[in-house]
Amino acid sequence: MPERPSAGSDPVGHILLAAPEIRHFALTDALVRLLARRGLRVSVLAADAVTARFLDAHGIAVHALQPLRRGTAADPTLDEFARRDARLAGRGLDRGALRRAHARLARLAPPLVRHFETTLPDVVLFFDGRDGLARLVHATAQVYGCATAHLGAGLLPGTLQCDFVGVDGDRAPPAPASTAADRSLLDAALASALAGGVPGIGPAPRVVFPPTLGDRVATFLRAWRDGETRARRARLAAWQAATRLFPREARTMPAQLPPPPYLAVLLQDADDARLRLDADPAPDAASLIETAQRSARALGLGPRLVVVLPPHGDAGLRAIGPRADLVMLPPIAATSVAATAAAIVTVNHPRAFVGALAGTPTLCVGRAFWARDGLAAMGPLRAVEEGLRTALSARADKSSRATATQIVRDELLWCDAAQPDGNGLAGIARWLENLLARTAPPPPPALYEPGPPWPRHEGEHG
Repeated sequence: MPERPSAGSDPVGHILLAAPEIRHFALTDALVRLLARRGLRVSVLAADAVTARFLDAHGIAVHALQPLRRGTAADPTLDEFARRDARLAGRGLDRGALRRAHARLARLAPPLVRHFETTLPDVVLFFDGRDGLARLVHATAQVYGCATAHLGAGLLPGTLQCDFVGVDGDRAPPAPASTAADRSLLDAALASALAGGVPGIGPAPRVVFPPTLGDRVATFLRAWRDGETRARRARLAAWQAATRLFPREARTMPAQLPPPPYLAVLLQDADDARLRLDADPAPDAASLIETAQRSARALGLGPRLVVVLPPHGDAGLRAIGPRADLVMLPPIAATSVAATAAAIVTVNHPRAFVGALAGTPTLCVGRAFWARDGLAAMGPLRAVEEGLRTALSARADKSSRATATQIVRDELLWCDAAQPDGNGLAGIARWLENLLARTAPPPPPALYEPGPPWPRHEGEHG
């Protein structure tokens, strides 16, 4: 890890935190303070007035993008990013939604370009940056030769994904595992996951102040001008929610599992970015359950299907109603179910990776970056039974364990986003500083000699 620069030394890199969300405040605040203490220059770019006022009210200097009053002429380079925003909103085929998403990005693109021209950061850091604006910032950073670093929700409790290109379906293609399997690390990761994550001792949580009347009025005027009144309400609700200190969720299994064997289905929220961007298209919860139930009967995996509900909402399960052949469990049960089921069917639930660590045959009907080298099978909904047969016949080998080791050690950072601890924050700092050492090394010293300027060799002064 690079040493902390001493006073008077050459300046080190500039890290730009791009469009962090209010829900990431704990990690944003802790990371800004840590990187500043380590002598790095840190700046924050906000894309909306609510987030900008929230960060400013809590002592974080922020630059807010000021969108143009009118968008520029139709720019085909923004089409891909607009389609992404429309898909995340669940309206990928709606021309009106595409047009509005394109217009918003067109108003933000010019001030974004000007910001890069004037600040030119060395590294642009993203948190769960999968929407159209985040990918536009990523593309702009590449144009200006800036390195990018992405953090996102991890596969195991208390972890974060890390990659230089994106998270989940936007990640760079994985490199082949280059080291041997570390069984002790994998066992420790599985034990931590089954315990719900092991909290570390980190900085005390910041007190979050609620939005004032002035905040509400000022952001309303800005949102009304920019056509984002609905988004403003959601961001103000997130601000208000951040003021409440919730107790840590239960870590123990709250319900009794049915006798083995049983097939498990792990459901996700309908607006989960993994469903809307990494499954084409994602099946609805009812279709996934019915298909899995038929496959369980055909494969003799028990009379009852265990369904783990999504973190928020019922995912359209009201139409199914209570059934004797279904066992509905809360989201906290996902890790325990993944480790004890005879097999797992999911779109691409991150906790299905726990099943891969425990040796549970797993089938993903959507794309999952970790489902490779025998850790899990991938296939379409129409071929669930065939995919489960393939998964059930597979056995863990050296290759799959080596891949799991690489994911746990190199593709995840052990830092809880909601309660970042010192070790996890140090891991993020080390990752960023190693990136800076490659992309923004300090300049060579300028050579100077007192006296008249005699002719010298070209380049002697650096």
